[in-house]
Amino acid sequence: IGTNQFVCDPVYLGFAEDVTDSNRFRLRSHFMPLGKIGGKPSWLSYRPLPTAADLTCSNCQKTMCFLLQMYATRPHDPEHAFHRALFVFVCREPSCSQTNVASNFKVFRCQLPRVNEFYRSDRAYDPDVDGDVEPDEP
Repeated sequence: IGTNQFVCDPVYLGFAEDVTDSNRFRLRSHFMPLGKIGGKPSWLSYRPLPTAADLTCSNCQKTMCFLLQMYATRPHDPEHAFHRALFVFVCREPSCSQTNVASNFKVFRCQLPRVNEFYRSDRAYDPDVDGDVEPDEP
């Protein structure tokens, strides 16, 4: 590699697919889904959550809806950001959508260290091994 070149971490792309009723539980926060579209967010942490004011459109002041979330961690991220997820909300009002203007979107980041109060640090939670889980909060 020359002095003017750099190495990037790989980028992993996913595709949306239907979730069967028997696998819907895997989208709950306990399983730290890598991503999801629509429904309710699967927050990494319940402290702090965005407030109602945070989820208000800057244009029309109406409540925005959850669009998608994605797990966005990289191999060389700092320890305090071992787990990182991005949560995207959008305003449903057509009049708030303008070309090249993102004021009808809001993105929230949640990150946790590898060792935290919500998830195992040695391996991912597995319902087949660990059994049932309590329902998600909020």
